[in-house]
Amino acid sequence: MTGPESHVIYEFEGFRLDASRRLLFARSGAEPLAVAPKVVDALVYFVEHRGELLSKDRLLADLWPGRVVEENSLAHTVSGLRQVLGEAYGENRFVATVPGRGYRFVAEVTRHDQTASRPDEPRSDTPDATTARRTRPRRMAAVVLAALALAIAIATLLTYRWHAESQRVPAAAAVHTIAVLPFVDLSEDQDQQFFSDGLAESLLNRLSQAPALRVIARTSSFTFRGGNADIATIARTLKATHVVEGSVQRSGDRIRITAQLIDASTSAHLWSETFDRHLDDILSLQDEIATSIAGALRVTLAGGKQGQATPKSAEAYERFLEGRFFFNRRGPGDIQRAGNRYRQALEIDPDYARAWAGLAGVYSIEWADGEIHWDVGLQKLREAALKALALDPDLAEAHMRAASSYFFAGDNDAATFHYYKAMALAPNDPLVLGATGSIAASEGRLDEAIELFQRAAAIDPLSAVSRENLGHYLYYAGRFDEAETELSRARELGLDAASAGISLIHILRQDFGGALALISELSPGADRDQRLALAYHGLGRRADADAALARLIAGVGATGPWRLPEVQVAEVYAYRGDTDEAFKWLRKSIPESRAEPRSLDVWMDLWEATRSPLLVSLHDDPRWQAWLADSRFELP
Repeated sequence: MTGPESHVIYEFEGFRLDASRRLLFARSGAEPLAVAPKVVDALVYFVEHRGELLSKDRLLADLWPGRVVEENSLAHTVSGLRQVLGEAYGENRFVATVPGRGYRFVAEVTRHDQTASRPDEPRSDTPDATTARRTRPRRMAAVVLAALALAIAIATLLTYRWHAESQRVPAAAAVHTIAVLPFVDLSEDQDQQFFSDGLAESLLNRLSQAPALRVIARTSSFTFRGGNADIATIARTLKATHVVEGSVQRSGDRIRITAQLIDASTSAHLWSETFDRHLDDILSLQDEIATSIAGALRVTLAGGKQGQATPKSAEAYERFLEGRFFFNRRGPGDIQRAGNRYRQALEIDPDYARAWAGLAGVYSIEWADGEIHWDVGLQKLREAALKALALDPDLAEAHMRAASSYFFAGDNDAATFHYYKAMALAPNDPLVLGATGSIAASEGRLDEAIELFQRAAAIDPLSAVSRENLGHYLYYAGRFDEAETELSRARELGLDAASAGISLIHILRQDFGGALALISELSPGADRDQRLALAYHGLGRRADADAALARLIAGVGATGPWRLPEVQVAEVYAYRGDTDEAFKWLRKSIPESRAEPRSLDVWMDLWEATRSPLLVSLHDDPRWQAWLADSRFELP
């Protein structure tokens, strides 16, 4: 039997840290808190250097000794630490950010040296490290399976990677998959589609707060608008066990809503009801319908009425629904129409959080498309998102918009904090999943990104964009067979541009005939010319390949600041084995002026170049590492 060992215990503002065993306790608790190992390591380091200004370089070197990691890893760890300690971003009760310099642990700390039994002599009042390691996974699994409604609380204790796992409803628990179809407009003038769509979408969002329900996304369920498909066909296509359908009839300020819940396997109506109400009662009625449906399925809606704060007037709510309608439709001029409607809603009710979040969405599209200068667009996006959050801190959409604005402004701490919140509030929202997946990919966590996009595609199976995004990242992960499957689905769903990605896969397989058949479907432009240059080179048709490459190069100066065809030219030269020319064009892809307005497309082009299978042949050349160092896009 071995003797006692000394434990170093630190106490600070409600917490007790056993530095020797790497265990964190609430000061009055006997059970260790669930904390990721790297977060505990960071906490011990911070506490042991309390009051010191710790530079990011020093933290990276000491917390990840002997490893090369990105600064984003540190940002994720610090954000996870803040959430474990219950510290909101910017609060600085424990970890203070010193802009441009690093971090400082500022809480008062008391150290105690205690004598404790070794792990083979467990004490009855303190769990030992072996027991903690053995029991914690079972406890976490029980939390996920039996109490997923506590997801927000769990999220405050864990880092993103563990958090994303905990938020997923296990297949065994997701007993029901429900699709909410667009409600039929039965109004006399047939001019209330925006209202009927808004009602169905709000009902869908409310039902998605039931942990035991898997709710099909709007994009997929609304595909069946006005069609003749029966319930069984719809359910089979969407892999749904239940379907909600209904109608809206409006006359002045009075509305009649009929809704029914159908068991897809039997076509039996499990619940049906008609409501005659005043327009002012619409939000409470939406919650009433959702609660009734959940009751019929014997599931419980988690949380409150997230994001459903009642506007001051029915007119503001109408303008919001119109804005939502245009934003989702995305026809020519619809984004501008959506912005106008959201602004009209805010003129009536300046404190309407959902309208502010909607306006942030408009700014995000205008900014990403290059219609607003980079700096101005990010500022507008952030201001609208933060205004929404000031009015409704539990609005997941607003957290997601805020996170994007901070990420592309280079503030990884703030971005991570808001992404945590968005994932905690809406872990199965395709918009949140997609945005979080894109960020994970940009930080090199491709497997994690693919998993998030797979979840988004499962919830939104008829969304061509979801399929294309998933195929896109599978391609850059080198999983070509899976990528082709997803891109082909996107093409079948009407996204012709997916042929560009599939053609590259055929070229990499040296199936040049198959590639040319797909390329013929592409519109004239850089993508088409690049694929032709690659395919013709593979077929030995040098003159045709040179002509296509010449067209690609001629278009470089005509594309403006919003794309980087220089990378596509470099890929062609690399494929030809002309390394010098490939690096020449890669160097041209680096922005000459950091003040020049650049779009999200440029940022993604640079990222894609670092992952491109067509540039793998350059990786062993010393110039590749030099280009990587110089091309890290510093967002203005």
